[in-house]
Amino acid sequence: MFRCETQDAFQIKVLIDLLASNFSKVVFSITESSIELKTVDENHNKVFIIYLHSEWFKLYEFNPEHTIINMGITLSHFQTILKSVK
Repeated sequence: MFRCETQDAFQIKVLIDLLASNFSKVVFSITESSIELKTVDENHNKVFIIYLHSEWFKLYEFNPEHTIINMGITLSHFQTILKSVK
């Protein structure tokens, strides 16, 4: 089980928009201390390494029975979900 909450949702939306302009799908790795993304574009010209530390969130809950949760996301769908964020 994982749950997080932030007051800076617009910044997450901008991050997802940036990623979607370069990738169609990504995998986020969620750990007890952070949400991480490490990916390379198809042509191996761009490398993205992103760490969102747990302290940066208003609420960050991670079930200790898991060491890591890998979550694959289609970015166009995630953009649709975040469309209403301002």
